[in-house]
Amino acid sequence: MTSPGHPQTENDEFYGALHPATARWFQDSFGTPTEAQRLCVPPLASGRSVLLSSPTGSGKTLAGFLAVVDRLAREHHEEGLTAGGIRCLYVSPLRALAYDIEKNLKAPLRGLGLEEVITVGLRTGDTSSTERQKQRRKPPHLLLTTPESLAIILPQKGYREALARCDYVIVDELHAFAETKRGVHLAVSLERLERLRRDCRSGVSPLVRVGLSATVAPLETVADFLSGSGPPCLIREAKQARRSLIEVMT
Repeated sequence: MTSPGHPQTENDEFYGALHPATARWFQDSFGTPTEAQRLCVPPLASGRSVLLSSPTGSGKTLAGFLAVVDRLAREHHEEGLTAGGIRCLYVSPLRALAYDIEKNLKAPLRGLGLEEVITVGLRTGDTSSTERQKQRRKPPHLLLTTPESLAIILPQKGYREALARCDYVIVDELHAFAETKRGVHLAVSLERLERLRRDCRSGVSPLVRVGLSATVAPLETVADFLSGSGPPCLIREAKQARRSLIEVMT
């Protein structure tokens, strides 16, 4: 599952962590994974939390989401994916960033033929009351939100039951939270979420926490912040962005 010019061993672990259908789609779409994706996807697929520091343009957002989408795709292929719970939270410091991610998720879901199977929802201060009611009745598998909205929905009936199914949390632009009051509120919300999961699901594994940033430091301190009461997260630092070919037409 590698392209010419890349040693087999370089990408074996990455492709081996994915369902064959996901691996085929990825290779057809991108050829080979970036350094950030090779470092991040295998441990996430095995249930380890990861802090990923990686340059802009290195594919780190897909690195964070790919293992989650792959897990849901695997369930769909092997057991039949059902509704009934929010399986992953994506937390952004900006509403606009959450809107962008919603659009960007459509490409892999469409490429995998799962656009109608894996559902995506957006919950911010701008979300209409009609959409909020709809999410309570039929929660999306992937919920994109902000720290403030997460704090609001955690105690709400309907959302609580849905969030009890959550196994992944992706915190984007982690540096924007690490030393702020918003970061403290987010940390408290994640601990409340951990408690909710334990109360509702006996023997459940800790949340898989994913932190993404291009500028975060010091890595060890921020990794502790991300881990909270859960197991220590792995630190993965990528140096390379995806290569681009620029042609000047005259």
